[in-house]
Amino acid sequence: GAGTTFLRWRNLDRSSMGVALWEALLANPATPASLIDELYAIELQRIVLNMQISLTHSIARQALECANKAAQAEAAYLRRVHGHAASVPPTTKESP
Repeated sequence: GAGTTFLRWRNLDRSSMGVALWEALLANPATPASLIDELYAIELQRIVLNMQISLTHSIARQALECANKAAQAEAAYLRRVHGHAASVPPTTKESP
């Protein structure tokens, strides 16, 4: 998502990125056979960590939206109960 940083395979000069680099490394006969299992394990860990980053970012965004909605509800409640307008910080975007 926007503003989220994920782990990616890349070469040293950053001119190329992506899983294709990992696949090429695995297929390259110059890559020692002793590294193949470790490279596979690292790729699995990268995939899982990226999923966890994505889920955490989504949950945080939804929690912020929930807090904004709760603040709006509280302001409406306080206006009714106390008979005056309560100030609420404006939300950054309209949500249903």
